[in-house]
Amino acid sequence: MPAEMRQITRREDLQELHAITKSLIGQECWQAILTYPSQLQLHWGERVAYESERLRGEYRGTWVFGAESSRWTLQCRDKAMVSSDDYDSTIKRTIRILAGGMTEEFEVAYPQLTVTVRFNNGCTILLVSDPDWAIEAAEEDPIPDWELFCPDGMWLGVGRGPKYRFQKADQPLD
Repeated sequence: MPAEMRQITRREDLQELHAITKSLIGQECWQAILTYPSQLQLHWGERVAYESERLRGEYRGTWVFGAESSRWTLQCRDKAMVSSDDYDSTIKRTIRILAGGMTEEFEVAYPQLTVTVRFNNGCTILLVSDPDWAIEAAEEDPIPDWELFCPDGMWLGVGRGPKYRFQKADQPLD
């Protein structure tokens, strides 16, 4: 049975999200990649080999952040380096700068639910919900604004809209 969607109607509703994401503070982001379809993915924690034969030799982190249906910008020392609106080839080349950076901040702001991920190399990811995606997506579309796969098989999905779900990753969404 899937976990219930929890509404975010006040700043205090973010306490569980912050409790979950605070474990990323001080951890090295060892991989920053662009996955299909053009989604930013950040990896922290232990390197775990994929079980799929097709992905032999590739690894994922025990923590994996994915910018699903959100727009994002990478800034380094207050200069915009790349964004989700750029060409995939430019994004792939540029986001590598995050690899090796230690996470100093992972903040979800109320009420817009923007996400700020700041690293010790002077770079910051700023993620905002994409209202165009919300209009295009079907009502029943379960794709969140962003997600975080956590150790112990847990999954945090935030959005569409001011809500989130924290559950076992192998549970169905509906």
